[in-house]
Amino acid sequence: MTTTPSGIAYDHVLPHQVADSSLPLVLLHAGVADHRVWGLVWPSLVRHQDVLRMDLRGFGDSTSAPPVAGSDVADVLEVLDESGIGRCHLVDASYGAGVAVEVALTTPARVASLVLCPPGGALLSMTPDLRAFIDAEAATLAAGAIEAAVEANVTTWLVGQGRSAAVLVIVGEHDLDSYRDAGSPIVTEVSNARMELWQNAAHLLHHGAARPLRAVPVALVRPGYLTRPYGRASAWAESHSCQWIWACAARSAAAAP
Repeated sequence: MTTTPSGIAYDHVLPHQVADSSLPLVLLHAGVADHRVWGLVWPSLVRHQDVLRMDLRGFGDSTSAPPVAGSDVADVLEVLDESGIGRCHLVDASYGAGVAVEVALTTPARVASLVLCPPGGALLSMTPDLRAFIDAEAATLAAGAIEAAVEANVTTWLVGQGRSAAVLVIVGEHDLDSYRDAGSPIVTEVSNARMELWQNAAHLLHHGAARPLRAVPVALVRPGYLTRPYGRASAWAESHSCQWIWACAARSAAAAP
């Protein structure tokens, strides 16, 4: 990451070959994330596109003080100037989308287009569900319950309203009873969850199972049964196996959907 004189961090990649008429993409993150939120699409974008991602003031690698009125717009413009970008497409999430609209209103000649995915920040109105989240988060932080505040954010912004991820709990028939017992309350308490007992398998399911396992970690279910998404979860789950359960989405040649 490069840092501007005012402490705003950004990552700008210009591929070896890019069409002369192609304007840069500038990515602005949500208020519950930083530049890393674009990690999954970043490798494919940088192969063919002039693309920049940045950490807004108070986030990620940026060292500037938290934002005050107008500072986010000034910071985005500073990054564009530092990176030599005159005009661009702004692709933005939530809080970043509100910043992007303010940039477009302030300097319309520098913004070719806006992708608001989703709109947020300065564009929001105070609805009852948003007020309920803000109050709940404030109460947990005031009580010093940081973990509860994190869980509230994960539930609100990642899991979402009225959505229940499918959870498949897989236990080997030769595993310790403790692990089978750990899966039972998940199936009871989590909607759209089920358990499979795999024959000829013990604790490490990919060794000795009767059918091939092509597992994608989709959730780590904590006692209390709050589903949390984690990337590259398997090693983390292995080291915390007494406290967390690895729930997998698995497909096998013999398994029905």
